[in-house]
Amino acid sequence: MRSRRRTGGGAALLFAVSLVLTAAPGPSSAARPLPFSPSFEARVEETFFEDRRVSPERVERYRAGLIQRREQVFAVFRADQRARGRGKKASRRRAARRKVVRMYDLVIGTEDSTGWLDALLEEPDPVRSRRLAARILEVDYALLTEGLPPFSKQLPEHLTALSLAYWSLDGSTRARKADREASNLVDPDGGGFLEPAEIRRIVEQGGDLSRLDPPADSTFWRDPGVVASRPVASTYYEEGPPVYRGLDMSFPEEVVLKRVRKTQTKPKFEVEMEVGGVERRYKLKVGAEINSEPVTGALLTLLGFNADVVKHVKDYRIDLGDLSEEEIRREWRSYFEFKRLHLAYSFDDYFDVHHDESGSYMIAKEGSLTSYNPAVTRVGPWPWGALGNESLREVRGLSVFNLWVGNSDVKEAENNKLLMRHGADGDELHHMVHDLGHSFGRVFGEQLQTFP
Repeated sequence: MRSRRRTGGGAALLFAVSLVLTAAPGPSSAARPLPFSPSFEARVEETFFEDRRVSPERVERYRAGLIQRREQVFAVFRADQRARGRGKKASRRRAARRKVVRMYDLVIGTEDSTGWLDALLEEPDPVRSRRLAARILEVDYALLTEGLPPFSKQLPEHLTALSLAYWSLDGSTRARKADREASNLVDPDGGGFLEPAEIRRIVEQGGDLSRLDPPADSTFWRDPGVVASRPVASTYYEEGPPVYRGLDMSFPEEVVLKRVRKTQTKPKFEVEMEVGGVERRYKLKVGAEINSEPVTGALLTLLGFNADVVKHVKDYRIDLGDLSEEEIRREWRSYFEFKRLHLAYSFDDYFDVHHDESGSYMIAKEGSLTSYNPAVTRVGPWPWGALGNESLREVRGLSVFNLWVGNSDVKEAENNKLLMRHGADGDELHHMVHDLGHSFGRVFGEQLQTFP
């Protein structure tokens, strides 16, 4: 890392180019310029500001902590490359290209480029500086790896979740509970965000808070217009979710297998195919959730939220490439023998393997294929109940959606992804909930006979 900090106009230029942050409109006297909850606003101030101004001391202290974490992560990746037999320079070069390392460098800065922390130090506008500070905290959280807490701490949470009151929603808004309403309701008259006192006044006068929207540039949601008039399939596969809008999310007729990814309840297959001269990555899943995932993704997209673009496939061809049938079967068996108890999942129930003059390939009898685009980076998780997300209207709406489709696999920060879309005009942050296949049942997914 660099030994000295540079100042000047470069950081402000990088800020304008590398992160799209729309300035809030001029607020009315009853509105706030930022959508933060009181607790998150306090955290932003305590982390980066002092006496309402950016504190160089606090920013540099924060940078030092990120540098330490970055170097630890980098050392692990470099050691892995050395263990694979690569030289010192090649190992360093490959480690520096890892996504998580590049994200740390984007925030911290490098010898050759300024970072978001430098932009924060030079940003004079108080609203824009706090929006950038919030984005830094979001990316910081996404770069952390969350461990499993001890069972003694999990048990009270499980017992609380069994309470009917825990899952209940107020049927109507009450003026005396105005401070519990969303913190990012846009003032329809003057812009900005409504204070609790103004929300209380609207309720007392018989106003309908459900007609108030979050900001138009929400990273979770974009206004979809009149939902009833929009076709579900074409909205999902042709227009696409907000984060993928305008990008090619098409699906090839066949793919090449790269590796078996042994995560969660069964192995998944990372596959690739060249599309339009660009190597594109896909994920193939078989077994459970292959019907529900495309449905939940299409519904989320129709409602204006982000979702993975997933397609149901049958009799789908996967070329084995450099892998042999024996290696694939061994990877499949090793997952269930050493990591899971789902010993009933037989490889032959899902795949037929064939050989011809072009090599070996397997046919997936039925599955789901997830499309990715290199213009979008999956940074890491975001939390439902932290960073002020719990007070955002669109996040609350997203939680209601999960209840609506009966998703029984909601986790605080596992199936949530912070995404960064790269473009000529800068990088945009977006939020997504993915892996929603555990839906349309009661305890287990895809059980329509028990789905209320």
